Amino acid sequence: MKIKTNEFRLLFLFTLIFSLVFNGQLLTTYLQNNSFDGVKSYLQFASFYVLVFSLLLILFTLFSFKKIQKIACIISLLVGAPTLYFNFKYQVLYDVDMMTNLRYTHFSEAFELITWNLFLVVVFLGIIPSYFVFKIEISYQPFKKLLFKNLAIILLTIVVLILVIAPFYGPLSGF
Repeated sequence: MKIKTNEFRLLFLFTLIFSLVFNGQLLTTYLQNNSFDGVKSYLQFASFYVLVFSLLLILFTLFSFKKIQKIACIISLLVGAPTLYFNFKYQVLYDVDMMTNLRYTHFSEAFELITWNLFLVVVFLGIIPSYFVFKIEISYQPFKKLLFKNLAIILLTIVVLILVIAPFYGPLSGF
């Protein structure tokens, strides 16, 4: 059985899954560091999620072209799965310093981090979903039409970001 879709359905579904599942630690950290004492707090969290979703949507839209969309999705899944595991296992968020430290990690230290749990996460959240993405049959529009639609998605997403984030810029900027 072949699964069929178009580039936009895959783009939005992939962004939704990625923003919820692979950014779970980011959302959890936000929830732990903020109190929910009224409607404004919930709206603020919603705007934070819109920020995460929108930034990912813009990023994935840049790769939403024939021959590179599947590759970008698969690479994102295969990199995202171990990243997700380490985020939850060690309660860390990645930043520039963390990536610099990664370069100086000895092989023996890195090898100690490889566990069966990591293997299971990579298989179930990286390899198996990547296989399904690989098998999906995607119908693409002609390049020029797709380019203009992608630009429209990016511009509309930026407008939504401005409208949704502007009222909560102060509290969100500290996060």
